[in-house]
Amino acid sequence: MFKYGKNTFENCLATGHKISLIKRYLHNIVYGGSDGIISTFVVVSGFVGAKNSQSLESSIPLFVLLLFGFANLAADAVSMAFGNFLSIRAAKDVYEDLANEEFKRLHFKKQEEKEETERILVEQGFTTSQTREMTEIISQNRPYWLRFMMRSKLGMDYVLDENPFVNASITFFSFIFFGFFPLAPFVFNFRAHGFLFSVVFTVIALALVGFLRGYLTGKRLLKTMVEVVSVGALAALTAYFVGISFRI
Repeated sequence: MFKYGKNTFENCLATGHKISLIKRYLHNIVYGGSDGIISTFVVVSGFVGAKNSQSLESSIPLFVLLLFGFANLAADAVSMAFGNFLSIRAAKDVYEDLANEEFKRLHFKKQEEKEETERILVEQGFTTSQTREMTEIISQNRPYWLRFMMRSKLGMDYVLDENPFVNASITFFSFIFFGFFPLAPFVFNFRAHGFLFSVVFTVIALALVGFLRGYLTGKRLLKTMVEVVSVGALAALTAYFVGISFRI
C-alpha cells in the first residue's frame, strides 16, 4: 500500500536545477580516466624499472610491453565498469529499501517524525518557532518530506534516477581513452625514447583530466591539474621503484 518508488519524487525532481550531462557524469570521467592513466603507466614503468638496461627496446621486446599494456587496459576497464555498475545497483536497492521504511514511518508515526524533523532543523541552526512552522509546511508535502528525511536523517542522497549502464559505460570508455596515452609512444614506435615519451604523454593525460575537472567545476585550473598530476606521479614512481627492487 505504501510502496515507495521513483515516481514518488517526480514533482520535486521536475523543479530541480538541471545540469549538463558531462557535469553529471564528471565523477565517472575523472575516476575512469585517472585510473586508466595510472594503471597503464604503472605497467610501463614497472617493466622499465625491472630491467638493468637503460634502453627499453634492447631489454624488452616491444610486443611484450604492448601485450601486457593492452591486456591490463582492457581487463581493468571492464573490471571498473562492472564494479561501478554493481555499486550503483546496490546503492539504489539500499536507498529504495530504506525509503520504503521511512515512507511508512511518515504515515504511521507522523507525530514522531515531525518531532524528529524539528530536532534536525534546530541542529541546522533554526529557532524553535521557525522549526515548528517549517515542519508543518514540509509535512504537507510527503515526497519532499521523505527526501528531506532521507538526506538529513539518514545522510543518503537521491540515487534512483542514476543509470548503472550509462555510468558504467562512461567509466569504461574514459578508462580506455585516457589509459591509451602511456602506451601511445610504443604503438607509434617511438623507439629511440619510448619511455621518455610515455612519461610526457602520461603527464599530458593527467593534466587534461585535471583541467577537465577544474573547468567543469569552476575550481582553479592550475590547482586541479597539479593535484591530479601529483597523485599520478606518486603512483607511477612507486611502481617504478618497486620494479627496480626486483630487477632481473
